[in-house]
Amino acid sequence: MKKISNVIKNNYKIFIGFVLGLVVASTSVYAANTIYSKNVTYDNSNSGLSATNVQDALDETYTKCFPPVLATNKIIDLYNAGPSFDKSSLGSYNIAQKILLDNNGDYRYSGAAVNNYVEFNNELWRIIGIFHDVDDGNGNKEQRIKIIRSESIGEYAFGETADWTNSGLKDLLNTLYYNSQSGSCYGGADNPSAICDFTSIGLNSTARNMIDNAVYYLGELTGYGGCLTYNCYEEERSGDYWIGKIGIIYPSDYTFARNYNVSDYKENWLYTGNVEWTISPWEYNDTSYGYNVVNFITSDGGIDNDLNSNTRTYELNSVLPVLYLKSDVIINGGTGTESDPYTLKL
Repeated sequence: MKKISNVIKNNYKIFIGFVLGLVVASTSVYAANTIYSKNVTYDNSNSGLSATNVQDALDETYTKCFPPVLATNKIIDLYNAGPSFDKSSLGSYNIAQKILLDNNGDYRYSGAAVNNYVEFNNELWRIIGIFHDVDDGNGNKEQRIKIIRSESIGEYAFGETADWTNSGLKDLLNTLYYNSQSGSCYGGADNPSAICDFTSIGLNSTARNMIDNAVYYLGELTGYGGCLTYNCYEEERSGDYWIGKIGIIYPSDYTFARNYNVSDYKENWLYTGNVEWTISPWEYNDTSYGYNVVNFITSDGGIDNDLNSNTRTYELNSVLPVLYLKSDVIINGGTGTESDPYTLKL
């Protein structure tokens, strides 16, 4: 149970306490250091508040004075705050905040060492960006925030096919991982009926309540050696799609996250040093020749689809879940740094 004295430590809390004092002047609340707020009641008939104790009234008054900020608006406000911008072929880049407003109208964190950390599922995740017209699969399009787990959940095979809709990885993420369960999963060519346990790191009920279905595009990428930022975004959206809750990143997510003004692929906050799956297949899949290939992030920071490497779908590569938050999720604390991540509330 919190003491009132623990609540009104900051200036704005003192201000709220003053306002609240005016509202409940008829009560006898003076010894703030010794009275526990949950044990104090007051007449709120003239206050306009719904709270019936001092602590809840402080919280309610604080919310009225300082309304919560939608997570999407928070990032856009940071971009618009400047102070300096740079133009490129990709869009307009806020140098100070390391946020790119790309030519498609999406806001993306771009560069190395960016402050885009968020606490989600009682662990660190990171904000990929704010995306316009995210379809929930029913034609409802909203501006939504997309996040990625800061660390891999482990190494898993993509599946027996490069088609995400029929992949073992899609099933693993949207059943076992989503529900924090343990059960059978595809463990690669040598272990097609493995057991995967997500009872300790899967999504909890609070996290599940903050996300919703979204359209994930499954267009095939052309050419050898991955894709360029300029063309892979359009290619990803040129084919089929899947509707669901948990996915993994597009190659374009990774390439947009690299500082466009440097040649080092590692100047990218999404770079982990691990070989990592993306959701996008390669156009030259031909199962009759053993070609069953998905584009992947290389250990040195590039995007590739090398048939002679570990890109084939039955290999085990790093997996970082990706999801879209509901449009009405708010940021109610934190500064976005690794030590002080944004906190979320629905």
